[in-house]
Amino acid sequence: MDGSMPHPDMDDTENASAGDDKATRALEIARLAGLSRIDYAAERAAAASRLGVTVKALDQEVKSLRTQRFRQKQEEERERQKRTPGAIVWPPGFRMEERGLVFMSGDDDALPVTVCSPFKVLGESRMASGNGWGVYLEWRDRDGRLHQHNVPRSALTSDPGMLEATLADQGLRIGGTPEARMLLRRALTDMETSVRVTSVTRTGWHTPAGGASGYALADGSAIGGTAEPMVLMNPAEDAARRVAVSGSADGWRDGVAALAVGNPVAVFCIAAAFVGPLLGIAGEDGGGVHLFGPSKRGKTVTLRMAASVWGPPDKAGALRDWRTTANALEAACEEAADGLLTLDEIQQAEARDVVGAIYAMGNGGGKGRLRSDASARRRRTWRTFFLSNGEIDVPTLANKAGQRVPPGAEVRLPSIPLPASLWPELHRRSDFQALCAEITGMAVKHHGHAARAFIANLAKIQASEPDVLPTAIAKAREDFIRTHVPVGADPQVRDVARRMALIAAAGEIATDLGITAWPDGAATEAAAAIFALWCDRRGGKGSGEDAAHLAKVRLFLVQHGTSRLQMIYLNTDTGELEEVHDPARPVVNRAGWRRRLPDGSDLYLIHPDTWRAEVCEGLDPSEVARTLAEAGHLEKGEGKNYAKKMKIPGLGQTRVYVVNPSLMGETAKGREASA
Repeated sequence: MDGSMPHPDMDDTENASAGDDKATRALEIARLAGLSRIDYAAERAAAASRLGVTVKALDQEVKSLRTQRFRQKQEEERERQKRTPGAIVWPPGFRMEERGLVFMSGDDDALPVTVCSPFKVLGESRMASGNGWGVYLEWRDRDGRLHQHNVPRSALTSDPGMLEATLADQGLRIGGTPEARMLLRRALTDMETSVRVTSVTRTGWHTPAGGASGYALADGSAIGGTAEPMVLMNPAEDAARRVAVSGSADGWRDGVAALAVGNPVAVFCIAAAFVGPLLGIAGEDGGGVHLFGPSKRGKTVTLRMAASVWGPPDKAGALRDWRTTANALEAACEEAADGLLTLDEIQQAEARDVVGAIYAMGNGGGKGRLRSDASARRRRTWRTFFLSNGEIDVPTLANKAGQRVPPGAEVRLPSIPLPASLWPELHRRSDFQALCAEITGMAVKHHGHAARAFIANLAKIQASEPDVLPTAIAKAREDFIRTHVPVGADPQVRDVARRMALIAAAGEIATDLGITAWPDGAATEAAAAIFALWCDRRGGKGSGEDAAHLAKVRLFLVQHGTSRLQMIYLNTDTGELEEVHDPARPVVNRAGWRRRLPDGSDLYLIHPDTWRAEVCEGLDPSEVARTLAEAGHLEKGEGKNYAKKMKIPGLGQTRVYVVNPSLMGETAKGREASA
């Protein structure tokens, strides 16, 4: 029978006396529970005797009441904290102290447990879709370096030891006992806060809750006045290095950008570096430009100038190589989303992979892949502008693997031949080598400021006047196309012109914002000059079929011009053409002849059989000849004949297709500059 119920034989006086005894006992237990440990130890024996219980039983009652009071106090504190905006509410027993996260069970016999070194909870993170919840942490390691890490909530319920290892690797000291590791997971799992952070999986523009857009950089930082903080989920270990800042914005403007003035390729490359953040604003897909030409002209310097807009202009920083795997290239594209991806030395790439890589970079998405449990992995996505260079063009590299470059790939990454001199303006330096050395040194010293300033200004403009930039870019595009693209031009020409117009607009916007200090119109003039180089190389602004004809003949001459074309010269004494034989480089399987002209360029004479069977393989030989003749690259014969009669050594009068050096862009000056 429950002792708390009155006995049926007890009268009212006895019942009242029992109630008083119980209340008195409760008050005594409460009094004892409020004593210090020392005072309680001094009274416990006498108190147990007064209450008619054993010391052990009294200890248990006092301990139970103390634990109850401790937990009640904690709950009251938690409720108070929950009413404080932005507070971090730890689960019962946990407290963040100067020494770190501490757990106290409330048990009289238990000592406080130091779970780990101190850290801050910056908020609960989740993606804009509402998935991918996590806890965003920040701490300093023993050297004082700041670390930030997003702990997925899924990691708190799986892979024992993996989470702790990741945090410890970044300098968070975690207690060495299994209990400490378990308590850390418990604290992070049950922690509550009203602070929210938007997590994103790639760099570039994002719109967290609240409407304002922000830009996530590869180092995890964000630019823009978003309604809530935004964080890049666990960026790559070396990502911060690629957007590192050094020197000053003024130092970069005066020591790098200013020395590009008067040098169209350098201005073009720097302007191209600003395109990435404008792609989404302009409604454009990703794409790029490939610049090619002989070595030792300063190609890589122009690429370094572009890279310095974003970070260190070296291979450990913002400058990358073509020589990489498909997976690594996808990761690089995502890391440079809404930004710039520079790719140096295309000739180092695997020829069979280049066409596919160009499509992937322009399409904005990597391959779909599966996890070990057959579920789909997150597919990498991006919208990136890429700037490439090398000694050969894309079709030549693809041809090495027996591939042809489809028109779509040509538009995504048009190949542009560099002029003989990349540095017509030396800015009073002794020669272009001295200028390049100075630019490189200044870019190493000053970098990373321009992109951040550009993005910050774009974010402000988009937040206050969202129509200004799209309207300005659209007008610049229309003006560029109206000026440089004739009515009826091939669609591919218009597509490439759109990209050139966007590069021009990016450079002009950067100038208007005071980032480059270039004269007004410098970026537009540079883009127009580069577009003209591409059109000349293509064979004009006509149909894609005509361009393919020119490319086919040009490729044959690039591949076989010295190995299968016999050198001949005009003997001024006899007036006859004579062959020149070099024992060190004999001509094998002769396809025609090559005649050196007085200006140092070469005239190519192709035998009709070779023209039909090899040079124009897969095409109509007459149509190819017509295209070259109309473009001024072929000397026609008499009447309707595209092949011309010439007296060839050993053959007499023979018809040959005479291809002018203009097809190759050759001049005596150009040959000397590349020597």
